[in-house]
Amino acid sequence: MSTTMPKVHIALMGMERVTATLAEHDMLLRLLTRGAAAQKVSTYVSFLGGPRQPGETDGPEEFHLVVIDNGRMKMLADPRFREVLSCIRCGGCLNICPVYGRIGGHAYNGPYPGPIGAVVMPLFQGVNQHADLCRGESLCGACKDICPVNNDLPRMLSELRHMLAYGDETWEVEPVDRSEARAFKAWSAAMSSRIAYNLLVKAGRLAQAPFVKDGALSKGVGPLAKWTATRDFPPVAKKTFAERWKTDHAKRLNETDHD
Repeated sequence: MSTTMPKVHIALMGMERVTATLAEHDMLLRLLTRGAAAQKVSTYVSFLGGPRQPGETDGPEEFHLVVIDNGRMKMLADPRFREVLSCIRCGGCLNICPVYGRIGGHAYNGPYPGPIGAVVMPLFQGVNQHADLCRGESLCGACKDICPVNNDLPRMLSELRHMLAYGDETWEVEPVDRSEARAFKAWSAAMSSRIAYNLLVKAGRLAQAPFVKDGALSKGVGPLAKWTATRDFPPVAKKTFAERWKTDHAKRLNETDHD
């Protein structure tokens, strides 16, 4: 009724919705219904051929189709995000995502929900403006597995996080926190050196001592305080796995030799 009763029908459509032939449209429609609800065909599909012709009873007197860009050409020009335009909006990634299964579809003020929205909304309206969207996923890969067009959403979410950490001139992204980037660089260096890692673990044990209570860090300092304000944080273990392996494995070897 909304398409046949108005005298003037104005439809707005993203440029990525265009297909060359009806055969290609039929294929995408079948992918859409299977990805969204595991159906062979949907019950709400209508084919419109423009304004009502002489002798026809249904259809508008005027039909106007507005093809929207809204940053899509910029996405198309960027090889990092070009594939996101192949999305057919089936909602499969939203249905399978363990994060959005908990928080719902529109929890972060964006019209496009789910993992696909976490990619396109920052690109549409600003990566800094929607920083929370692209940093809230677990990157488990379930969205990529379920996607009927094989969109690599985890990779693109990682690209957006990299832009937020280090900035990006193409998309006018400012680093969210430069100290965070420096901290992860220091962490990467520590993880690449056994000596540095061991020193970091020992320093962590000493630094956490005043804050450990009942086997947990219940009151953190600095950035950790945001976490411990609502939940406990596990402290650095008394022995790392490598230390336990070295002592326990050596003990078992000695017992085996004596036997």
